[in-house]
Amino acid sequence: MALLKSAQARRRSANGGGAGPLKLVVMSATLEVDTFCAFFDGAPAVQVLGRSHPVEVLHAAEPCEDYLEAVVTTVLQIHQLEPAGDVLVFLTGEDDISAAAAAIEARARLLPATSPTLLPLPLYAALSPAAQMEALAPAPPNTRKAVLATNIAETSLTIEGVVYVVDSGLAKSKAYHAARRVDSLLQLPISRAAALQRAGRAGRVSAGKCFRLYTERTFEDDLEEATAPEVLRRSLSATVLSLLSLGVKDVLSFEFLTPPPADALAAALEELLALRALDNSGALTADGRLLARLPLEPIHGRALLAARGGRVLGPMLSLLGVLCADGALFHSPHSHREAADESRLRFRSPGGDTLTALHVVSAYDAASGGGKARGEGRRWAEANFLNWRTLETAVQVRTQLVATARRLGLGDGDGRVPDGVASAAQPLSSEESVELRRALAAAFFLQAAVRRPSGDYVTLVSRQTVSIHPSSALFSRRAPCVLYKELVFTTRLYMRDLTTIEAAWLAEVAPHFFKSGAAAAATGAAPSAGQPRMRIHGGGSFR
Repeated sequence: MALLKSAQARRRSANGGGAGPLKLVVMSATLEVDTFCAFFDGAPAVQVLGRSHPVEVLHAAEPCEDYLEAVVTTVLQIHQLEPAGDVLVFLTGEDDISAAAAAIEARARLLPATSPTLLPLPLYAALSPAAQMEALAPAPPNTRKAVLATNIAETSLTIEGVVYVVDSGLAKSKAYHAARRVDSLLQLPISRAAALQRAGRAGRVSAGKCFRLYTERTFEDDLEEATAPEVLRRSLSATVLSLLSLGVKDVLSFEFLTPPPADALAAALEELLALRALDNSGALTADGRLLARLPLEPIHGRALLAARGGRVLGPMLSLLGVLCADGALFHSPHSHREAADESRLRFRSPGGDTLTALHVVSAYDAASGGGKARGEGRRWAEANFLNWRTLETAVQVRTQLVATARRLGLGDGDGRVPDGVASAAQPLSSEESVELRRALAAAFFLQAAVRRPSGDYVTLVSRQTVSIHPSSALFSRRAPCVLYKELVFTTRLYMRDLTTIEAAWLAEVAPHFFKSGAAAAATGAAPSAGQPRMRIHGGGSFR
């Protein structure tokens, strides 16, 4: 937006030469009108009202102690007391949705035989396409559908037949702590804008009702006006790299629509410097200019550059495809949890979650002919409790990355870039595994952790005590040194998407950041014979 505003100003100053004005139209269903109008120097706003029916909003008389119990009770009351119409329930995530569905199903069986059927249906991003379509399809005769959804149903989807909305007032939201490089996944109250969006879902097909499981005073006094913009809730490394590549020299004073904290911008610059996208003067390096042209986060782009010219470029392209796909790879429906766990074990790699994901993509390539036989691939994915949509997205991202890598000349000496499509559902050889994991270490060295004698882990850069997430392929293995894609705080600080590495690799692939010498202060253990030591430049010592 700031760049468009700057272009507008330049066009106005050039009007003496006959250039016409640059007109901008900014549209959104959830736009913060006052913020945008002020940013564009008092630009006019036009509100276009869509067709909607009146919605009666009902608030809880007092705060509820157990919101899941309140959800189940409210849905049963609607089913018994309200006229026909489906129910849309807003919950925070898969676990709560599964628990609510099981409770509603159990209590619905106790209703009189003459009552219409109450059918709870989950709806969240990790569901299989077939399960999502079941939630969106019209309810069978003599059946009331209760769709239990995350905030994906606030704006992205319209569910025909919904007349009643049950709003928990909660959502899971990510927040990024720049200094600690931590993504916090927290259950937080929604904003008033989100509450209005949720209520509006009850008025799409007829007059409806919205049951808010929080008080009217909470809505008026406690909820924020709007959800915090994404620029305040995520890493800014890619944003800063884009600005620098566009010629913005001072990103700290750049006119953002919503200015992020200065420490978040500084942390982004530090990360780009560590990834060698910037030199010591803050200018883009040759690799930095390449990273800016890749449709990837800088850390993912660095992993691709580390694999260029080698024999694992193809697997790296496949791996980055799945890492960039938006959605869970494995699907564990509540009713088939044991079978889904067995399926996950078949793909598990001792190299960690990243190599497990690569094994899955290779098997999908073999089943679907590299994505050409989509029907076969979809049936295979669903039979193995894998998210077909995530796999399809991974294949599409890989295709885009292959084309970009070829355009940028990132292949071998002859300029060849493999398409990454696996011909057989086989894991990497041990030599290829080492080469791939070393390439990942050359990018994710800022996100390395070592195991202490006590069994927990400590991150090498931010010195935080962390744990392996229970869903990880390494949860029961406890590897001595790992890379993680992200740190997520839920009930504790967890590492997700792990890769096993040798600690010695860090000083070899990132000598500008790690060096040999000193004692293993992070682990608190004496080094064993033959085990290398390392030190972060300017920091403490680690093994």
